[in-house]
Amino acid sequence: MNETVNAYFKEMQRNKFVNAGIIEDAAILLESADMPSPACGAFEYWELYLQIADNIVVDAKYQCLTPPFINVIIDILCIMTKGNDLQKALLIQEDTIMQYLGCEDDFLRKITGSLLEMLRDSIQQYHAKAS
Repeated sequence: MNETVNAYFKEMQRNKFVNAGIIEDAAILLESADMPSPACGAFEYWELYLQIADNIVVDAKYQCLTPPFINVIIDILCIMTKGNDLQKALLIQEDTIMQYLGCEDDFLRKITGSLLEMLRDSIQQYHAKAS
């Protein structure tokens, strides 16, 4: 595992996975069942919940059974979306997450791109339903 990812994951453990949890009435739910990625295998599963109020992500939580690198990326997505409007969430790029994490890794970038694509699609579907 990438040394930077390993350090981040250990910090998540020390902080008791503060973004882990379930939001029962989440306006947006992303889950690995929708992710066409080689990173998620038969025994890996994750869900990302976004609670929205007035077009702002008021809470973001996740639950997962994944390798640490996916857990780390999803945790960073929670941090980057929470408290921001959906338009800002649409603008999150792979580079932003790689810079936040402090590493550059082609495999992580690929997984991050897949997650961000899912996030964008889910936000667009949310807007379509709200219209």
